[in-house]
Amino acid sequence: MGVNKNKLFKKVFAVSAGLGAFLIGATMTLYEYGPIINNALQIQTSQTVPGDSSEEVDTAYYKSDYADANLLAMNVDQLSEEEAAAVSNGLAELNADQDAFIEYEMENSAVLLKNNGALPLTSSERSVSLFGFASKQPLYSCASGGGKNDEARVVDYITAFREKGFTVNQTLYDRYPEPDLVQSFGGMIANRLDDEPDPSTIFTADVDASVRSTGGVGIVILSREGGEGEDIPHWVTEADGTVRNGLALSNNEKDLLSRVKAYKDTGAISKIILLHNSPYAMELGWLDEYGVDAALHVGTLGLKGTLGVVDLLTGEANPSGRLVDTFATSAVSSAAVQTWYDQSFTNTTYENDVAYVAGQPVSNAGAENYMILTEGIYTGYKYYETRYEDAVLDRYNATSEIGSMSGAWNYANEMVYPFGYGLSYTTFSQTLDSVTGFNSDTITVTVTVRNTGATAGRSVVQVYAQTPYGDYEIEHGVEKSAVQLVGFGKTGELASGASETVTIEIDKYLLASWDSTSNGGEGGYILSEGDYYIAIGDNVHDALNNILAAKGAEGMTDENGNPVTGDAAKAEQFTGAFDDSTYRYSEATGYRVENQFEDVDINYWLDEEDQVTYMTRSDWTTYPTAIPQIEATEEMAALLAYTYEKAADAEGYNPSEFGVDAGLTVVNMRDVPWEDEITWDKFLHQMTLEELGISIADSFGNAAVESIGKPASVNDDGPDGWNQKYLINGAQATCYIGQATAACSFDTEQLNQRAYYMAEDGLFCRASQGWLPGGNLHRTPFSGRNHEYFSEDANVNYLYLDGMVRTFIDKGISVGGKHFAGNDVELNRSNISMFQTEQTWRQNSLRGFESSFTKGGATSTMNSKGGIGLRNMSEDYASQVEVLRNEWGFKGVVIADAGSGRGVEGILSGTDMWCLFGSRYSQEIIDSIEQNNDGDLLNAVLTANKRYYYAFSRSIMVNGLTSDSKVIQLTPWWQPTIITIDCVVGAVVLGAAVGYVVTAFSKKKEQA
Repeated sequence: MGVNKNKLFKKVFAVSAGLGAFLIGATMTLYEYGPIINNALQIQTSQTVPGDSSEEVDTAYYKSDYADANLLAMNVDQLSEEEAAAVSNGLAELNADQDAFIEYEMENSAVLLKNNGALPLTSSERSVSLFGFASKQPLYSCASGGGKNDEARVVDYITAFREKGFTVNQTLYDRYPEPDLVQSFGGMIANRLDDEPDPSTIFTADVDASVRSTGGVGIVILSREGGEGEDIPHWVTEADGTVRNGLALSNNEKDLLSRVKAYKDTGAISKIILLHNSPYAMELGWLDEYGVDAALHVGTLGLKGTLGVVDLLTGEANPSGRLVDTFATSAVSSAAVQTWYDQSFTNTTYENDVAYVAGQPVSNAGAENYMILTEGIYTGYKYYETRYEDAVLDRYNATSEIGSMSGAWNYANEMVYPFGYGLSYTTFSQTLDSVTGFNSDTITVTVTVRNTGATAGRSVVQVYAQTPYGDYEIEHGVEKSAVQLVGFGKTGELASGASETVTIEIDKYLLASWDSTSNGGEGGYILSEGDYYIAIGDNVHDALNNILAAKGAEGMTDENGNPVTGDAAKAEQFTGAFDDSTYRYSEATGYRVENQFEDVDINYWLDEEDQVTYMTRSDWTTYPTAIPQIEATEEMAALLAYTYEKAADAEGYNPSEFGVDAGLTVVNMRDVPWEDEITWDKFLHQMTLEELGISIADSFGNAAVESIGKPASVNDDGPDGWNQKYLINGAQATCYIGQATAACSFDTEQLNQRAYYMAEDGLFCRASQGWLPGGNLHRTPFSGRNHEYFSEDANVNYLYLDGMVRTFIDKGISVGGKHFAGNDVELNRSNISMFQTEQTWRQNSLRGFESSFTKGGATSTMNSKGGIGLRNMSEDYASQVEVLRNEWGFKGVVIADAGSGRGVEGILSGTDMWCLFGSRYSQEIIDSIEQNNDGDLLNAVLTANKRYYYAFSRSIMVNGLTSDSKVIQLTPWWQPTIITIDCVVGAVVLGAAVGYVVTAFSKKKEQA
């Protein structure tokens, strides 16, 4: 029987047409995500061709100390064999220095939490059993934040111990599951919550025998991991139905610890050491219960941190880190945790997956969800320590049962380790020599530190302040922490008996508080009238006790509840007059600093009878106990539904004014001041409207623009290392210890050195813009991206960021921090409406970024996905223009986090480019200009481009360029390949269609 050609052609047509439709969709998607694909495959999409002129200029504008920056600016296939070898050798030298630095980072940052004499281990204690799944699956980095692990360089625990001369129980080690080094965003294993396996499956007879035969020291390693889109869960339900919070011990962990304690009790092991391998503050009040002899907080390890951990255990290095977070008895006891959940407005409805509030559609999906920061400024230690002082002084209902774990509120019941806490293998004395300059802009504190023990080590000097809180502050709603960090320093290594005088300069601005009622209701920063105290202490609680001693108070205790008297000699008192003028105008710009965020306070929108109570120090019974339920008003709904409309008097768009050659290239602009509007206007008008859209569209970089000699550029994460590969060898860029871990060093020089090495990595990866460092707060210990940020205290950020940012900028990396600002929750984070007082917003979230711009000269920042009040952050003019640019003097580029906000509304509110899906936003904006002839929107695009090119012309993007260099775009190999496949399939479809028609006609003709 012959083949029915008509049916065959029909089948071929159907299959090929379906395949063709799929390929068309796939091609469109691939082209949209093309820059991401090119980045992942390390495909270069532009090439710089030297000009013909005899212009002699050193085009290594931003130099590497490891290779010729001109070579690093070239595509690898442009390098000669000799040049490629030079770059490779330079990278090898850089990596070796980075490896040594990471080990040092850990040694200088890890925090000794407990030590009953178990550490350092003696030279005879070189046999260990490693307990806990994290012993085999260490938390090198979390599931976001940039840095990934290079299997060729990373050192795990067992290798580190063996390299340092230890015998490790192999049988126990082998029982734990194999690690998975594949992680899409960074770390080892995402969301490490209940990963401790059932100990009954681990401790079989052979494992039990191996522990007893190995003897020596038992080392327990516990971990938690969060990351982008993943908070540590507030509540976890165990298999037996019991409920705990995500930072408390799981049942399996309790079982594990009980078994390890039993080994110690029976003499199978001599001591128990805990390694807290997590940047999230777990509950650790159980250390004595399970017989733990010493505990070390090591955070996240980076590539080589395990080597530093072992050095600390053996005493090769002496711990000198201090906690940047409070380790509370209960992770859910802080005031901030009580309302750390999102709710929907009670009059929210949904129709076809669109949210409606009070009957009006929500423009930014997710903004119908809200969170209210009812804790005010009292995050972290500012809650615990302030309530403690008021309890000691018996005022403001501080000992109320509201907010207490049990009975009358008692600090010792609430606390395990306070902020700033950390032990050493030696002892130090600190003497407050002098405090001068209270009536000037800078207060100078000098402290003499002496090593009074037998072991060499380093000591951290922590300086705290207390500012007045009295009738005026209570009446005007100005909240004050009883104590706040205002400065720190660190000695070099001091031998036994040696001393060093440390001088710390305090920016008096940090003593000011936001008062929304000052200056006739215009608002501003004030210095209160009354007594000020500057104090030192071994931690925040110790410093506060010294202040209380200076005030003549009695009844103080340490964190364990032991009576203490404090040391008045470690505190200095000054009296200040009321001052609402010193900080009325920005020091950076001269701009008037005044209220900008009245409508960010939920009470701005509500009637008096519906007002929400924010916690106030003046009455601790206002501790939040329930999430306020809010019915959105018509005015709130209107703002949530807002969509931009062109103004009636807006100018138009004249295409003939663009694409006009003025002889200016991007490298010409590197020295053109921001204020030279004529030159910038000429430069920008050389581009067409479509070319102006290129800067808006980020996908881990921006495409080349030939008309202005702009090469393709790379932008990427993150705080713990670049999420990029070295161009010369394709290896993963270096992963450092976590930023939150490094912050525990209390060592600005170390953090600046970290920035230096990361900047060098940027040169070798040719990454011009870095979304780093992280500048938000650890509002709660559960916040998913705490590992990317420094601390629970914004002043820690303020004191670290300026030096780090200047280091990056000097090396040609455009940075400024992320996620600006207020990103402290991951669950339902997109567009969430965040309400708080202006004092909270300015002194907490904004303060965490401020010095990046006012002191560091940042040229980029990435904003958060969430909202401030009822606006998405990318659409908040007050934060992005009034504060960031007008008050702080920022001239650079703001990039919205992936998929954040809207294009038109965002670019009109100070956002300049969009991460990852930027082409969608760019096209939306360009289409709106052309379709509506909208000159106002066009001007916003021009402004965004000025900001972009101002930042990038001062980055490594211009390395290797002269004024007559030519930039040519290169087509990635996969694009013509997929087009060819599309054409082939299209030809098959067409051929099948023709064959079907012809055979059908022939068949009908035959039948006729």
